Amino acid sequence: MKKIKMKKKGFTLMETMVTFVILGILASVAIPAYQNVMRDTRIKDAETNLLLLFTAEKIYRNEIGNYYAGANAGLLNTNLNTGIIAGSTGYSCTVLACTADGGSFTREVDITLAAPVVYE
Repeated sequence: MKKIKMKKKGFTLMETMVTFVILGILASVAIPAYQNVMRDTRIKDAETNLLLLFTAEKIYRNEIGNYYAGANAGLLNTNLNTGIIAGSTGYSCTVLACTADGGSFTREVDITLAAPVVYE
């Protein structure tokens, strides 16, 4: 009498566990790297928007004669059509500086200087 060999179908428990361990290790490396890239992107976006606010304040000063105290991204977007999308970052201006506050970071640009410089 001949024995009939049965073919195995599917994965063993050990193969499945090894796969999940490898995926877990990859995720533990990839997720923090992705979060750091997204944070750096938000910071660069905020710095770019601060430079737009700096320029808008300079334009306003040249046309009116003084800086626009209390300006924010929403007002400047509406009044000067700068195209700033505030998102989760808050933008505001005083007579001396414009500030971007993203919760985990803060950037500021001094609007009284001749050239824009963004400070941490």
